[in-house]
Amino acid sequence: MGRPRVRLQHLWTEAFAGFTATATAADDPMPVTDNAIGFAPELLPAEFGYALLIPDVDGEAREASDRWDQAQALTALAADCFRAAAERPSRHPMSQR
Repeated sequence: MGRPRVRLQHLWTEAFAGFTATATAADDPMPVTDNAIGFAPELLPAEFGYALLIPDVDGEAREASDRWDQAQALTALAADCFRAAAERPSRHPMSQR
């Protein structure tokens, strides 16, 4: 994944850091009690035109990759970023830490 992964990791860690620094129950109409954030990668069916299709050796259109595996990898990456954000000291000006 290389460079895009590093950028995504940085972006998500910063976003999660902002969340952990500023999230309060008073701000959220549906507050969480454990300072958690939901993460749900989209896995729409191929017939919706969502999946990248490429021709296989027989010329049939097939998904370019296993989106379930990709979703699991993205979820693991998001969890790592959230942990990293929660463990570091906040730099957010409105931090409540």
